Amino acid sequence: MIPVSDFEGLQRDLNRRADVIRQIIQRLNANWGAIDWSGPRHDAFRQKNAQVMSVLAELESTLSNAAWNAGIVAHELATEIGNFERKAGQVLAWLHSEATKMGSDVEALSRQYFGMPIQDLPPTVSPQWGALYTAARVGGLE
Repeated sequence: MIPVSDFEGLQRDLNRRADVIRQIIQRLNANWGAIDWSGPRHDAFRQKNAQVMSVLAELESTLSNAAWNAGIVAHELATEIGNFERKAGQVLAWLHSEATKMGSDVEALSRQYFGMPIQDLPPTVSPQWGALYTAARVGGLE
């Protein structure tokens, strides 16, 4: 699974790059706006300048939107990981509680409900905890 921090870093990087483009646009506008001449070359220059500024503005917008989307993915991923961790915690607490109530060992119950020893259960950030949570609910997890 890709760490949330990777998406957060991507968001920061994309925002920095968009900021650089914004600064370039501002400097070009300031510098090009100060040019005081006229004629056919000036008109051609202004036309080319408008094209360049349009491309830069589009690039800045694309980078800003990508940063926004990376932030959304980071938030959604963090939420999902939190859900997996919550379910893992509930399942493991239930497993230990059931073992204590039944006078059994946790290892035996893990094998019974999940078909694997407890040490082979996935990391708490794994999406597999959704299925394990469902299996535990069938077994009595409330």
